[in-house]
Amino acid sequence: FQLLCLYLPILVFLALLQHRGVFGRALYLTGTNALAARLAGIRVDQMRAATYVIAGTLAGVAGIIGAARLGTATPDGTDQANLISIAIVVLGGASIFGGDGSVLGTALATVVIAIADYGLSYNDYNPIFQAGVIGVILVLVVLAENFLGHRLERRAAAKLEEGTT
Repeated sequence: FQLLCLYLPILVFLALLQHRGVFGRALYLTGTNALAARLAGIRVDQMRAATYVIAGTLAGVAGIIGAARLGTATPDGTDQANLISIAIVVLGGASIFGGDGSVLGTALATVVIAIADYGLSYNDYNPIFQAGVIGVILVLVVLAENFLGHRLERRAAAKLEEGTT
């Protein structure tokens, strides 16, 4: 019920904001190259502040929903919350250095990690083992991203070399 009433409209709004709006393009440019964004007339400090406000608001909404579901609230959440959130963001295609990634990729990665986590919990695996599996997924995604990135760079360099000769 929460998925349909709250998460899905927020996801659609953020995806449209990111891919169809001026704010999304300005955010990508700011994340990729802040100097270029500043030279293009984007107020980088205001863009970053707005992004932090949006992220904080969404974190607050998630906290309220989590507290309502569990009937309690703790400031530390779960033991693996940081690992899970980093794994979701990286698996969703976001770059640690900024300027890359999408809301839809992160949503898809959330589903993948949730299925893995739920499957391990359902089969009564040790929570330490669950964190290890998520860590392995994270490492494999980073290795694959690096391998594919270097491979694409080599192809682009080879095509560029062919075009100049």
